[in-house]
Amino acid sequence: MLKHISLKVKLLISFLIVACVVLTVGWVGYTSINKMTEKTTTIVETVPLIDAAMEMKFALARGTQVVMEMVTSTSTVELNNALSDYKAMRDLFDKFAEAIVNGAETSEGLIVATTDERLREIVKQADDLHNKEFNSRALRIHELMLDVLSIQDQQKQLVVGSDVFVKNRQKIEGLTKVINNLDFEADQSAETVLEILGEIEVRSRANIAAAVKASDDVAEVSQSTAVTGIVVGFTLALVIGFFLNYTISHPITRITNAAKAIANGDLNQELDVTSSDEIGVLANAMN
Repeated sequence: MLKHISLKVKLLISFLIVACVVLTVGWVGYTSINKMTEKTTTIVETVPLIDAAMEMKFALARGTQVVMEMVTSTSTVELNNALSDYKAMRDLFDKFAEAIVNGAETSEGLIVATTDERLREIVKQADDLHNKEFNSRALRIHELMLDVLSIQDQQKQLVVGSDVFVKNRQKIEGLTKVINNLDFEADQSAETVLEILGEIEVRSRANIAAAVKASDDVAEVSQSTAVTGIVVGFTLALVIGFFLNYTISHPITRITNAAKAIANGDLNQELDVTSSDEIGVLANAMN
């Protein structure tokens, strides 16, 4: 069958085969680079989420300490200073929670909004619990401590043991009991929020590990494809080279030798023609 195909078609098919191998290897390499770039981007964008979770933990831990400072405050100035510190930590917590969900430029750098729906749910859950449970109790403690300090100031003007003095002392004891309960509940809420924040780190690290593994798998496939392409391409090049030599170079050499013999006066030369391509046509012409 190949003997009846023209030379240009044979050459075209041969080069197309090699081109297909090169194209396949190149395409796999290109797609692999894109996939690895995508996974690298995932890693780069996920690492700041862990830092954000750490900042939220710090803000919550510091906020818990400040609430304790409120409880032990001995003056309104001290209490209000503690409240200012608390609000700063609360705002810091909210800032990083917002950054994880919607993205933002922070002191830790640019945080890209996560596309992990489960991670978004975790952050929203932690933020809601922080605002509704912890923050509300902290602000209530501040209000009650203002009442306690106000009553304590009144006590200084009263006679010890008087009815008003005794009633005020009872009020202080009642308020102190409520404050201590709120402080305990705030601590419990903070511990729950910290556990939830721990899930952010765990999931973020899992996402990074998955991206690294996927990138390694892509690199391995790309490497295997490249090696296979080199081997196949080299083998095809050899096969095509021998094929072209057999179908083109060898017959042309025979025709050339016959032409030389005829030129030297040997008119009995006859070529065995078995193909109908350009070389076959030339051989028939020689005959």
